[in-house]
Amino acid sequence: EIASCLVGSEMCIRDSYRCAVEELCLVDNPRLGVHMADTGVAARDIPDRGEDEPISDGAGMVPLARALSQRAVRLRRLNLGNCGLDDSAAETLAAALANPNASPSLESINLRSNDLSDRGVDVLAAAMATRGGCPLKEIALANNPRVTSASIAALDGYLRVNRRADLVREATRLCVENGGRCALRRRGLDDDDAFALARSLRGDVDSSVDTPSDSSSVSLAAVCVGMDLSDNEIGPAGVAAIADAVRLGTCRAIPAVSVSGNPGGEIHPHKSPS
Repeated sequence: EIASCLVGSEMCIRDSYRCAVEELCLVDNPRLGVHMADTGVAARDIPDRGEDEPISDGAGMVPLARALSQRAVRLRRLNLGNCGLDDSAAETLAAALANPNASPSLESINLRSNDLSDRGVDVLAAAMATRGGCPLKEIALANNPRVTSASIAALDGYLRVNRRADLVREATRLCVENGGRCALRRRGLDDDDAFALARSLRGDVDSSVDTPSDSSSVSLAAVCVGMDLSDNEIGPAGVAAIADAVRLGTCRAIPAVSVSGNPGGEIHPHKSPS
């Protein structure tokens, strides 16, 4: 019923304001990942089941995954913590996320306290590698005891690509809205973020970052005249990349780029570069 509500009737889809559900919290519904979930049969009522026998096959995720495959769904955050989800559920979810028509606004999924293993995380990483319709930036996986740090790191590598793409889009939007200037202070930005911004300032096409068609007509290089990156975590390599981009990258003058308060910004003992 929840999935049907998310997709909505034809009239509801036409009226986007009535369908703009941005957050869905299903936390602490441990039967969601159980194959009997949509029948109303409790786990304890399944016959011939041993006390420790796993019963989850992820089929309870199917209707929800079907909803996530629809562009009309406007979810930004999905909380599936402690929902009894296993690797089969992760595979169902991954197939939805890899769909080119997947929900275009979904940014964060909480999968904490489930029963995923590295296999489930690997299929989620593979879905992110396909660059489907979802711009996911976070998949929380804490308290899944069978998931190793190596699998989480591999998945986060793909999510970082989305986060950097979102950063470039935000910087471009801020420049358009504020006369060519954008403020990205105190955002926890690191060297990888600085490299992505530098490539955009030079006008390079970053093959690791997809630019959506609705913003491809405006580039950061074409609109930026000033950028405040102060008080982040950008090191010397990131600062150097930004400096090179400002000097060499575009025909537009960029008179002010502040990197004060960054580890790589303290080049001179008494003066932070700008």
